[in-house]
Amino acid sequence: MWQDPIVEEVRLEHEKYAASLNFDLNAIVADLQEQQIRSGRIVVELDHTVGEERSKDVSRADFDAVPQRIPKAEPEEFDRL
Repeated sequence: MWQDPIVEEVRLEHEKYAASLNFDLNAIVADLQEQQIRSGRIVVELDHTVGEERSKDVSRADFDAVPQRIPKAEPEEFDRL
């Protein structure tokens, strides 16, 4: 079976990252949350309500409140990945 070298590289980096935190899921989540905070990006939490019930709650003001430009994180912040 053909293996994509890019996919293999991503998997290897994922493995190294997890190993650096002793494959501890709580440590991985905490580290990713810390990176998320340091990035300065806006975190959008989605409402999982579906159908008409959700559509009644959405207004144009909800969309206007979202900034048009989201700042990007600096590359050095992702050295650990």
